[in-house]
This record gives sequence, C-alpha cells and structure tokens, in this order.
Amino acid sequence: MGRADSLQAECSCSYTSHQVPPAALNSAFRRGHGASAARHRPDRQRQARTGVIPSCRLDVRTRGDAPSSAAPQRPQHPPIPTYVKAAGRVIAIPDIHGDINKCVVSLELAGVLRQVNQRPVWCGGNTVVVQLGDVLDRGDIELGTLLMLRDLDEQARRFGGAIYVLNGNHETLTVAGNFRFATRGGMQESAKAMGVSGPALNDIVQLGMARRRMYKPGGPGAQMLAMNPTVLVVNDTLFVHGGLLPQHVDFGLQAINDAVSAWMRGEAPASSKDNAQMIAMGNAHSVVWNRMFGAKDFQKKGRAYVQRTLRTVLERVGATDMVIGHTPQVEGANMELDGQLWRMDVGMSMGVLNAAPQVLEITRDANNRSVKRVLTALPVTNGIPCGVPYCQIRW
Repeated sequence: MGRADSLQAECSCSYTSHQVPPAALNSAFRRGHGASAARHRPDRQRQARTGVIPSCRLDVRTRGDAPSSAAPQRPQHPPIPTYVKAAGRVIAIPDIHGDINKCVVSLELAGVLRQVNQRPVWCGGNTVVVQLGDVLDRGDIELGTLLMLRDLDEQARRFGGAIYVLNGNHETLTVAGNFRFATRGGMQESAKAMGVSGPALNDIVQLGMARRRMYKPGGPGAQMLAMNPTVLVVNDTLFVHGGLLPQHVDFGLQAINDAVSAWMRGEAPASSKDNAQMIAMGNAHSVVWNRMFGAKDFQKKGRAYVQRTLRTVLERVGATDMVIGHTPQVEGANMELDGQLWRMDVGMSMGVLNAAPQVLEITRDANNRSVKRVLTALPVTNGIPCGVPYCQIRW
C-alpha cells in the first residue's frame, strides 16, 4: 500500500432511513481500515421511497499527517472464503444494483429479515445467504446496501448463519475507476462518505474524484469489497457472478479469490494477461464477465457444448450445480441443463428492469439431496415492491 493510501479514518454518520443502522458503517470501515470507533448522530430527515442515503464524514490522513508518531500498521486480512459448509438453508439473491428496497424485499422473501422498531434484524437462524454480485452501479443506494448486508452478516453469524456477497463485474469496474454505469445518486452517496458536502455535491468532477478515492485499490470502499469472494462453493453448489470455465478451475478458485482481493486492497497491480486477475475479470471470458451460461438458448455456443463445459467444471470443482447472476433473464429466474444451471438475475433493480424480486432457496430432503425452489415476490406497483408475505413458488 502506497504512502498516500495508508489511511486512518473516523466516521461521523447519519442516516436518512431506518434500513441501515449506523453501527454497520462504523463496523465496516473499522474492519476495512483498522480505524478507531466512530461517532454517530441521528438524522431526523427521511428519504422517501429510495430507502437510505448514508452521510458519513471520513477524516482521511496520509501516513505523514497522522497525529500519532507511530506509523499505522497494515491490518491482518482473514482468508477469503472459497469452500463453505452450511447446516441450514442456503439462499441465493441476484444482482441488486443500488436498489436497497429490492434488497430488503428479497431478504424478507427469503425469510431471513424482519424489521423491529424500523430496523433490519436477522431472523434466518443458521441460513446462509449468497448475494451473487453487482451491488454497485445503476442505482443510488450502493454503499448503504453493502453496509446493511455486512451488518446483517454480523447478526447472522451469532446464530450459525452468514451472508456472503460476491464480487461481480460492476464491483471490479468501479475499483478499476470505470464509473460509466454509476448514477448521480450513487456518486453523491460515495462523495458524502468521503466528506464532500455543499455545492460540491452537484459538481460532477468533484463527485468523480470522491468516488475514485472511495473505491480505488486500497480505498475504504475497495477494502470492503476485498473481503468478499469472487467464487464460492457452499456444500455442493457453485456460486459465481458470470460463470466458471475449465480454464478458471485450472488456475484455482482460491487463487482467483486471493488475487482479486489483493488487487482491491491495493497490494497488487492489474496488468499481466496470464495472472489470476485477468482470469477473474480481464475480458469477456473471465469469471465476472462470462455470459456463455446466461445467454438465451445458449445461442453463441450451442446447448451441447455449454452442457459439456458445465459438466467438466462441476466435476472438477466437486459441485452438482452452478448458480449465476449477471445476465438479466427477462422471463424470470430459470433452471437449465437438467438442473445443473440456475440463472437468477431478473433485473430487479429500478435501474435495470424493475422486475419483481426472485430468490433461490436450497434445502435438503430426508436423503440429504439438494432441493431447490425459486421464490417470487408480488409484482411492483408504481416503483414500490408489493407486500412480500404473499409470494409465488416457481419451482
């Protein structure tokens, strides 16, 4: 990590909605930075319909400006999870794209979130939730969504559950400094978190500079994302944003996760065409960009070729099926290739298709065989998700 990127941070946070508790922001930055405890103050204003806009003041100092004579130490990073065992249900939630309301509906639909005194509380017991990536871009509440998921993960782990958020192509795009899919609201959210206020919040140049400071490799937002896997296997199910190919397996799933994480932490450049970063995110055949499995009727490669490829991947990984996001399924979540492929991105964000949320539930039968069904929320009315207690079961 370079001298200018060795940061200390203090956060003074306020939220305009109940949906993301201030403790989540404090915890996320403290773990991502090794920062001291934050101070919080409530905000009486509320943001109608759009959920939450966190306003976090980040006091950033370079190593040379640190008030203490002792140089800050690089935090110790826990290993990125790649293979996980779950004793209870497993839930897959597809691309969120900055729509915190649809995220909340998805979690309620899955039966893992309830609101107590207008705050999100984990009620899923030992359920493991896998969010398939693309929390960022196309929507206004990106950071707030990440922090809510991180706070719920902390709650879930007290009961043996967990929430894993995968890195998708929009996370890697953002860390690489490509903001062409960011909304003005999303830019303002990250700018507020970096201490921008007043007229500067309407200056697109200032917004871009603040977003870059937030999400550049080694920045506070990038360090949050660096704690997330790019590929995850839970029990016998493979979860990935775009899709895994045999050449990805050749490189090694743990190596891919570790390399992406190191790059996001600012510890490794993204350059060589033969390294794990290229395998994970470098081109149309990479882990987060691959659309071969998501294409309608597998038009480009053909069904037989795609099925052979998937079978090879699953055999080598030791999984029975793969769950992906990334490519919106305009007709809804679906199962393909004799149940070995589940395509879950329905474009639920208001910035994509504004579709009704759908989540995949995985349980085990009496013979310990995997049983899957897709849960579907009621349709959206005037941009507001309808009540989730009444849902359909697609499978």
